[in-house]
Amino acid sequence: MRHAERKPGEVVDTALPKLASGRGSYVFGVDGNEYLDGSGGPAVFCLGHAHPEVNEAIRRQLDLVAHAYRYNFSSDPLEELTEIVERRSGLADPGMVFTSGGSEAVESALKIALHFHWANGEPARHRFIARRRSWHGNTLGALSVSELSDRQAP
Repeated sequence: MRHAERKPGEVVDTALPKLASGRGSYVFGVDGNEYLDGSGGPAVFCLGHAHPEVNEAIRRQLDLVAHAYRYNFSSDPLEELTEIVERRSGLADPGMVFTSGGSEAVESALKIALHFHWANGEPARHRFIARRRSWHGNTLGALSVSELSDRQAP
């Protein structure tokens, strides 16, 4: 079966390796091939696949509450993480927004910057500076500050 989404700029219809499992930095195809997974940097698997400590923490949390919207509820793990970030930041009262990934983090940063200028009476300050050939994520806001036209195309 072929993957529905193609990489930006891809014109050749090629089949991607179909994975069966992963452990550490490696993933294993259904055909028995082993691949070093170099995609962990921009994705969520920077700790590796099937990490026992991570999997156990996820299992424990799933047994309690699978998801709770952070603007309606708090939890011990959320409060513990907040304390860790506050302590490590060295700031007396840091503001923070927890997100599910990089694109959402960029979207949040853009909104915070816009709101900051609006709240300080400067709503005309709505432009952003970004590096050339930069990549900030797949959401519309993140793409708007990225200079990768092949990813911006429909």
